[in-house]
Amino acid sequence: MATFNEPIPQGTGSGSGFRRQDTILGDRPAQTRMSERVLALENINTAQDLEITNLKKRVKKLEKNKKLRNTQLKRRLFKVRIKSFAEKSLGAQEDASK
Repeated sequence: MATFNEPIPQGTGSGSGFRRQDTILGDRPAQTRMSERVLALENINTAQDLEITNLKKRVKKLEKNKKLRNTQLKRRLFKVRIKSFAEKSLGAQEDASK
């Protein structure tokens, strides 16, 4: 088992041949980079959550407007049917009275 300052063999690369274990485990800049990366990913995740929430609100609003529009159209259509039915009824009564 390698101790903290022992070199770790690197194989047949063209490097110096010595690599300290602290670059893998205890290197402060590497930890800082990882912490920054984690924070960046958390910020991205938060931004995505916010965007998803806003899109869900927008979908809900659009569905509500569609439902309202559909209800208004049904109501208008119903009124037209009643009006045409009433006109037909009046026309039939006038024909019967002649």
